[in-house]
Amino acid sequence: MTGVPVTDTAYTYVNSAAVPIALAATPVQAVNGSVVPATATVRALQTLTGGLTVQVAWAPVDAGNGAFAFALGAGAPVRTAYVPNPAALAFVPDTGAAAHYTIEAAAAGAIKTQPVDVTSAVPPLAFTFP
Repeated sequence: MTGVPVTDTAYTYVNSAAVPIALAATPVQAVNGSVVPATATVRALQTLTGGLTVQVAWAPVDAGNGAFAFALGAGAPVRTAYVPNPAALAFVPDTGAAAHYTIEAAAAGAIKTQPVDVTSAVPPLAFTFP
């Protein structure tokens, strides 16, 4: 949902119980790998048509061996614009972004990325920071 007004002094409700958000199921694909050092962080980003990039997943890194894992959807993400008190929510699939992600690892101020396509199995990823 784009355009949701956010303030630190009030709640913004995007729907009510009368207008539930019901999303379709999508197949998922495992994305896993390792990062050195194990103190790094890893997240999955998805760029939507039009250029907006959103964080869709974050995974803890195993402090002992640097392993991480995600389960990412292979179907098209859906989006809609924020409307106050909507009578209905109409989500539209963004087919151009389907199954395409960027896995980002960060450590000590440095960032490394690897693109992944989850339409089929993804080989283990490896990130190493000096």
